[in-house]
Amino acid sequence: MKYEGMMLTDLDGTFLNANGKISQENIDALDFLGQHKIVRAACTGRTLNSAREVIAYDLPFDYLIFSSGAGICSFKDDYIICRHEIPQKYVLPLADYFLDKKLDFSVHFPIPDNHRFYWFSGAVPTSDLESRLFYLKEFAEKGSIEKLKKLSSTTQFLAISKNGTEIIQEMKQIFPELSVIRTTSPINPEFTWIEVFSKRVSKGHGAAWLCNHLGIKHNHTVSIGNDYNDMEMLEWTNDAYAVSNAPKDILARYKTAPHHNENGFAKAIYEWLSEGNRGEHTHRIITGRVNSGKTGSLAEDFKKQNLPIGNADGFACVKVRTADNIHIGYDLVRLTTAEKCEFIRKIQYLPKNWNEAERLNDNYSFCKEGFDFAKRIFAEAQINDVKHFYIDEVAHLESRGAGFSQLIKDCLNSGMKLTIVVRESLVEVVIKKYKIDKYRIINLNGMAME
Repeated sequence: MKYEGMMLTDLDGTFLNANGKISQENIDALDFLGQHKIVRAACTGRTLNSAREVIAYDLPFDYLIFSSGAGICSFKDDYIICRHEIPQKYVLPLADYFLDKKLDFSVHFPIPDNHRFYWFSGAVPTSDLESRLFYLKEFAEKGSIEKLKKLSSTTQFLAISKNGTEIIQEMKQIFPELSVIRTTSPINPEFTWIEVFSKRVSKGHGAAWLCNHLGIKHNHTVSIGNDYNDMEMLEWTNDAYAVSNAPKDILARYKTAPHHNENGFAKAIYEWLSEGNRGEHTHRIITGRVNSGKTGSLAEDFKKQNLPIGNADGFACVKVRTADNIHIGYDLVRLTTAEKCEFIRKIQYLPKNWNEAERLNDNYSFCKEGFDFAKRIFAEAQINDVKHFYIDEVAHLESRGAGFSQLIKDCLNSGMKLTIVVRESLVEVVIKKYKIDKYRIINLNGMAME
């Protein structure tokens, strides 16, 4: 069968209601997707064994992405087509890290047995660990360093903390070769689960791998979720919905579907399949206050969209400082290669042989080589059939038809999905000037619009 698109849905809090049940409306929506030749993939943080406790084989899914993307299997027979593991060399350093933090954590066996695990506890076990050991006692075994030494690899570590955000940020610095994912505890929302996988593991990576494996066009993909471990999946797909029971900061970034107790999954699917919706580009506009992290947000988004490799290209505009930390201007940096080009300088810091193309209020000078550099990136992106292009940033020059004005028009006319950084005060001006009629605004101050 030639597939026309792909749908991915989280299970707990999204496809399942608060009682862990599946409504007939949601099942009917899955059948409807099948009639439209849309691949239906369940995408869950649960292990394969745990997922089968809530989704039976007779449901009309085609694939199951489990353990947050560590494994992918055919839905009807559990035949595993993709798996990822943490190499043994990271097992003891990770265990030492969590032991030093005095956190409860578990170390899960390789797929398909990753429902089995060794457990470790801090001085006083959390209620989350106690609950897991009560319900999963047949799969749990008290861990020790000696037992960990005998593991050839592991699927994941799962740690429990009330201070998850800070620990996750620290771990990303200490273990850059691994994937560290935040999940709200399904047992007690006061706790954060810190899940550690091999580098290429997330729901977004799983979605990208499956899409590429099946030869499905990225602009015919949609996902639905409700929690932080869904965000890479929601960012990767062309269209994305968050059910209304999701945290507010997630709802601010995506289209909102009704509550998971009100068949939000089914209603999102029917909206997506409605005439003129499926397959259309949704351009994205990143905005926010000065120094709110717009360029950093663009760079992080690029990493997610550039899956499979070659799916995205573009450039960021990064600050340039002297050795004594004086801000003197900006350089353009190509996102795919990190190639740099001088672009903007404050008038008092213009270098020799500067080839000025534009000037803004006698404060900043823009060089011709920077604009040529941006044009070359776009031209090569077209040759390479790139689907998603990034421009940083769109400001006063572009609002009056100068600067990157022609580049923006060319990108919009090319069929690429465009993500641009725009000054907060100029968002409405840019939307109207360039006639961007289908877009999502990501406001780093916490607002969002469609």
